[in-house]
Amino acid sequence: MLAFLFPVLLLTSPTVVNAQFSQSEHASRRAGLRSILGDGLYLFKGELEASGRQDPNFNYLTGIGEPGAILLMIQNNSAVTEYLFMRRPDPSQASWEAEGIGEEGARALTGMEVKSLQEFETILIETLRRAPSTIISTADPIDDEQISGLIQQMTRSSRRPSPEGAADIGLRFVNASRTLSEMRGVKSAAEIELLKVAANITKLAHIEAMKVTEPGMNEFEVQAAIEYTFHRYGAARPGFSSIIGSGPNSLILHYDANTRFMEAGDVMVMDIGAEFFGYTADVTRSIPISGRFTDEQRDIYQIVLAANMAASELAKVEGTPYSALSSAAEQVLAEGLARLGLIESADARMPNGRGNQLRLHYFHGLGHGIGLIVHDSMPRNIGPGSCFTIEPGLYIRPNVLDMLGEGAEAEALRARLEPAVRKYQNIGIRIEDSYAFTEDGLICLSEGTPKTLEEVENMMSQWSDLNRNRDADLVNRYKVPIPPD
Repeated sequence: MLAFLFPVLLLTSPTVVNAQFSQSEHASRRAGLRSILGDGLYLFKGELEASGRQDPNFNYLTGIGEPGAILLMIQNNSAVTEYLFMRRPDPSQASWEAEGIGEEGARALTGMEVKSLQEFETILIETLRRAPSTIISTADPIDDEQISGLIQQMTRSSRRPSPEGAADIGLRFVNASRTLSEMRGVKSAAEIELLKVAANITKLAHIEAMKVTEPGMNEFEVQAAIEYTFHRYGAARPGFSSIIGSGPNSLILHYDANTRFMEAGDVMVMDIGAEFFGYTADVTRSIPISGRFTDEQRDIYQIVLAANMAASELAKVEGTPYSALSSAAEQVLAEGLARLGLIESADARMPNGRGNQLRLHYFHGLGHGIGLIVHDSMPRNIGPGSCFTIEPGLYIRPNVLDMLGEGAEAEALRARLEPAVRKYQNIGIRIEDSYAFTEDGLICLSEGTPKTLEEVENMMSQWSDLNRNRDADLVNRYKVPIPPD
């Protein structure tokens, strides 16, 4: 990790700001956006999700994580003015809420002119009267109660004193969402460094989960070990709801209840990702609850692992379309399923030609971009700055043959596939890694996370200190039904 990426700004207030990016990096992003969209008034508001995560576009442009902040930029020909509006500290709330970085801290972090939120409306109205006639934002300002109210003030002399009357004062709106998405799809070296840290923390969480898991535990205990590890190493939160699915839950792509008691012989899918300074990794491993894979689980696992490796090998070549990775992985999955009798052949179709039989057991995409959100944008072709996942999977659902429909053709196919489905039912396997393509080539950000059958089984044979003081009776209290009234 490069030390210059993590300077610490010491302020006169008690707040310490960890600046993961230089002022120039955020400034170049803002300048890049203006160079694409041209003259106008650029308006972006910081809005926190319930989890505390900042709006990704606002974070990308400013690095500010506080609620209520507003970015206002005006570009008119070569003249550019930037304002960052921040809420003032409220002494009456100091005993209830953590102190923010304040105006001075924001100025030191961003290099922009920082003003109080109380000044925003006055400056905006003044700007609207003399600035270029285009408002550029990620949402239509008409949908913003504060902005639409200001537009109403300016259109009261109009016969239509409403936000829809904005055109009466010569305003038009441009949505910057697609442009920002494309910009965010190509990561800088500093962004890749943060994703590398996030992936490393996620790797350590997977290792802890493998060591802690044993039959009789509840899925939420594994989730607790994972998220404890996230926080222990500086991750702010899980980047998305942790998926800890054992037994039949391993077949559900977005299962996140995490409340089942695990049984010997189960397999468990753990799809997790730590968020580090806004950047989220995404790494999935599938493990045997008993510590060793059954023969049937090994059969499915080896197919998925081979598909993962085939796609990652293609990803090493700059310029490769991501769709080519998907095609390569699907070919490996289909050939493996055919060998096991779970489909008729690698290119077999469903009855009446309704799609490929592969979709009986593989029904999601190969992966996605990663970054400020777990499903971030990425270019179509892999190149420097591309950050993405590869996550093939197979899910043998007991009722999967119901998808074949009715009729003689469906019944005949059902009879041929049923023995294999019974043999492999309730096995869900997904193997996912996070990658970055740099000027030096492809990097597996999650390198070192146990992945082969042997690596997973060896890690699960090790002991976790988190099990030392486990209170089984207290955990099992979760099973006790509520007595009737």
